[in-house]
Amino acid sequence: MAYAARRDLEPARSEADPIAVLAEEVIAGRVAQARGDYEAAVMAFEQAERVFRKALEEFPNNAWALYGLREALWAQGKTSGVVEIDTRLDAAWAGEREELSLSRL
Repeated sequence: MAYAARRDLEPARSEADPIAVLAEEVIAGRVAQARGDYEAAVMAFEQAERVFRKALEEFPNNAWALYGLREALWAQGKTSGVVEIDTRLDAAWAGEREELSLSRL
């Protein structure tokens, strides 16, 4: 239900910073998941996946985008994609894995 209401914002969202759009999707997915609205959560995580993939087209070794994509795939249960992304993330991220968090995006 909340996801459908957010569609009214599509014209404004298309001009927004992609990071802001991404943050909105991640937050919406987490809120929907916490409320038990799994259909809305999946829709939000699918949108987040698309945004992360688009970012990776331009910056293929961006560790934050790889991490975000990994989390979006994991949230959707797409575990086979997580393995490939983990390999790329290990090569791209020089710090401790614990430093990566969607809340820091």
